[in-house]
Amino acid sequence: MTAHDRDQEETDAGEDDEGWVSLSESPPGPLTPSSAATEGRTAPPPSDAEDDGWVSVLSGTPRPPGPAPPRPTRAREAGVALRFPGLGGQLLLTRGQTVRLGRSRNWATPEAAEILADESTVSGRHASVEYAEDGTVWLTEVAEGSTNGIRVNRHQVLTPGQALRLRTGDTVWLGPHVTFLVRGGALPVPDTPTDGTGQHPDI
Repeated sequence: MTAHDRDQEETDAGEDDEGWVSLSESPPGPLTPSSAATEGRTAPPPSDAEDDGWVSVLSGTPRPPGPAPPRPTRAREAGVALRFPGLGGQLLLTRGQTVRLGRSRNWATPEAAEILADESTVSGRHASVEYAEDGTVWLTEVAEGSTNGIRVNRHQVLTPGQALRLRTGDTVWLGPHVTFLVRGGALPVPDTPTDGTGQHPDI
């Protein structure tokens, strides 16, 4: 072999080694701050797991939601309800309103006439209930008088044409069978039993 041939083999061997790493060589170890600075590269930042259990706020860890803000409440005017438990109906009054109770569709409040239409012991024109602007409630039997009269809490009989102030929990009798209960509004609680049983009905 000539000297030219040996030089050619050495050149070919050098070209074949480009980009290949010998398996006998040890893999490069992790960079340390000092070695990274020496080689001109930046060391990775320290892990959060090594920081005594603290997690950076910037790490994106979700936080539990705070309490929801209270919803605004809307004030609602107190009204008065006349409930007819035996008939399954009720009449609602707002301040300044008056309802007329009876079977006559030409005189009574339409809703009242519908509730009382089949009650023969109730007069066509029986009574009126007023919820005054000052929050008081007044019951008045028609001036000409009803056929079967009106009682409040079984014992008090109304005089035709004269108003009687009602209280929350009162039970009103239109004749011998039909009753309605007074509920709600700015009404005082009565001091005596109101339904004949010795107990006040719940408001």
